[in-house]
Amino acid sequence: MSSSPVSVRYQPLREEELPKHFVRPYTPVCQNGHYLYVDIAARLIIDGIPTESLLIKEEEVAGEIFGDFIQQFEGSEGHNPYPLPARYNQFVDRVAFILDLRKPHDNGQARWAIPMSIVSTSSEQQIRVVQEYTLADRRLTVLKGTSVLLECQLPT
Repeated sequence: MSSSPVSVRYQPLREEELPKHFVRPYTPVCQNGHYLYVDIAARLIIDGIPTESLLIKEEEVAGEIFGDFIQQFEGSEGHNPYPLPARYNQFVDRVAFILDLRKPHDNGQARWAIPMSIVSTSSEQQIRVVQEYTLADRRLTVLKGTSVLLECQLPT
């Protein structure tokens, strides 16, 4: 296990940066009837270690849900991790969920810590990345780690 400090951040991708298997045109937020679809693609950026031969693996987690997200996420399967190691240079993180605009969506929070393994040829490091959705006065903010992936006003 290496002792060098590792930090991670995320950068939302533009359509021209997406892998070929993503649906085009790419829109991170799309409303269809009473549903608001959020699908954010982001690049993982790791500072503190060389990245040319890294593998990334995420674990399944349970989180906490407060306020209006309790009704929004009831019955959902939660976080869908990368169950097998993925090469760092091919790793595109997706943060996706659906809001039902017929259900309360004014205020609430959903958050969980995602255990992530970063494996290099010489070490393996375990880190936790907090992923958080916040609703405040119908404004949605999506955070992953310290990176803001999305901020938008929700329709009434």
